[in-house]
Amino acid sequence: KDGKALNRHTLYNYIEKAAIDGSDKSRVTIGGRLNNWDTFELSPDGSRYVISGREDQPDAGYDLFLLSVDDDKIIKITENQYRARKPSWSPDGNSIAYFGTDSSGVADLVLMTPTGSVIDTLAGGFISYSTPQWAGDGGRIVFYGYTGIEGSIYEYSTIQQSLRALFPKPSGYSFVSINPLKENELLFVHSGQFYNLNTITMDSTVLELTPSTTNRYLYPIWTPDGSHILYSNNGLHRISKRGGEAEKLNLLSDYDVWHLRSSISPDEKYLTVSYGSLTSFFNYGTLELLFSLKGVTQLSWAPESDKFVCIDYDSHVSIYEKQDEKFTIRNSNDIEKVYSVDWSKTVQESRLEILCCVNKRFSDESRLYNYDLLLFDDKLENFHTLLSYDPLLYACWLPNSADFVYSYGSRMKIRRAFSNF
Repeated sequence: KDGKALNRHTLYNYIEKAAIDGSDKSRVTIGGRLNNWDTFELSPDGSRYVISGREDQPDAGYDLFLLSVDDDKIIKITENQYRARKPSWSPDGNSIAYFGTDSSGVADLVLMTPTGSVIDTLAGGFISYSTPQWAGDGGRIVFYGYTGIEGSIYEYSTIQQSLRALFPKPSGYSFVSINPLKENELLFVHSGQFYNLNTITMDSTVLELTPSTTNRYLYPIWTPDGSHILYSNNGLHRISKRGGEAEKLNLLSDYDVWHLRSSISPDEKYLTVSYGSLTSFFNYGTLELLFSLKGVTQLSWAPESDKFVCIDYDSHVSIYEKQDEKFTIRNSNDIEKVYSVDWSKTVQESRLEILCCVNKRFSDESRLYNYDLLLFDDKLENFHTLLSYDPLLYACWLPNSADFVYSYGSRMKIRRAFSNF
């Protein structure tokens, strides 16, 4: 909770706790009682883990266990569960929320005490679900649930004992970004049968900007003032965050294609449009073509608008700096398979400002991948590995913050990049 250490599940039947700087490591051994286990969470006071696992017995289902940090003692707290999954501690440590599944595969959200006494069954009927997330005061639990007919992000009030769907949709969510001037407002793309653009605020007010049609609305970005959204759809379009008629930007006919990645410099002088291995720089006010750079596939601006970080055609990362009204390469790094970059618009004291998602294959013969999120300095000379996931899909900074949001699988999380690691 203090950000000084992290815990990880290992393949060797123990949980490892490591200090962020790597100076101190300790292990908590599960022993031979469980032959399979997956999700776990450390209690708020740091004394024990709750684990979803299966005992080394014939026909055993997944139950919940408490594992002591001090003496490795393990206690089973659920009994005869077909599957008890995704446990989550309440902030005060007095309750555990988890999904209990019967033999048909249908799950209920259950609230219980650490001694194993069921407090209440909060919601039911889910065949797919995410780990419950508690609000800091313990008054709300938020999770994604899919019933087989529709899915939604749900909020359960532990005070009012009521459940409500924040935003119902039949399937998943893909892209999300945050309004640079209004941090409780999100833009996201719902990727069900079709693609369409939406905005949503933290109070669950949803506005559908584009209709659910066979068209694809790709690579949306906010304008720097947070008033409009640019997106690719057989050309580059601009639409108000309040909806209405979209305006197609009058660029060259070469850009009447689907997959256009765009960016706007923080000073709103430049509009860049990337297609394939070519990025063109336009005057954002007049849409006059200024110049083009070959080999640049996507980019992110520095806060001063005088340089940017980009991915080249060979998936390396480089920094270009302004010189004589054009941009020339200044620094680069030989790390390969970079597929997402974002330069913080807030100057960090540590100068560690550039997020890079990197896709690494373990070996040429293996189909296994490892996805790293790296944090570089402003010269691409030094970096730290923030986290690794399979798959890690996207990461970007929150505005005016040392926090960043990232997506992996079907989940999205917000984390802080600590300057001291």
